[in-house]
Amino acid sequence: MNHLKHFAKKVISKEYRQLCKQVEALKTLPIDDAYDKAGDMLHQLCIRKAAEFVKDAQARDESPFRDLHEHDFFHEMLIVDLWMADKVFAGKRKAVADSLHKQYERVFYLSGHADKSLEEMRRKFEMYSDTWCDITGHQDEFGLAVSKNLFGNREFRAPHTSFWIVWHADEMKKLFVEIRKLMKGLKSKA
Repeated sequence: MNHLKHFAKKVISKEYRQLCKQVEALKTLPIDDAYDKAGDMLHQLCIRKAAEFVKDAQARDESPFRDLHEHDFFHEMLIVDLWMADKVFAGKRKAVADSLHKQYERVFYLSGHADKSLEEMRRKFEMYSDTWCDITGHQDEFGLAVSKNLFGNREFRAPHTSFWIVWHADEMKKLFVEIRKLMKGLKSKA
């Protein structure tokens, strides 16, 4: 029954149908253009999902994230989403991950803070990779690492913040894995 619910949710989901259309459109493009567009599509998806998570998390009653500065919270969750996309696409679809890298590097360069921002992001990618454990599925250290980045020296309720951060990262992982599956017909870049 669980599989049926999951399938029905995917079929009905407007977002899923839109992603299917976008990926099918990629398959009609010349290979270099397809990978450039894939990176842009993932970058825009990361931005949208990070913004949705921040808005929803700060709107919940008793949210542990209520007092965070919205811009800082968004920026950290965007890095989490970019990291997860990188993690999912780096292996079998490395060219997609490379295109995504170009997209967010371009944005950092346009911001005028490229060196500092990219260095900080790479440090966080490494930290998140070190604390995420696909083997056991226990992501407490990951949630704590992101929480520490969000709250700095301020007090926070680690179990609560970690729960929501891990939940969001796991949802993003599932979404990126699904997109990677949809890209199956996309030719590999030489």
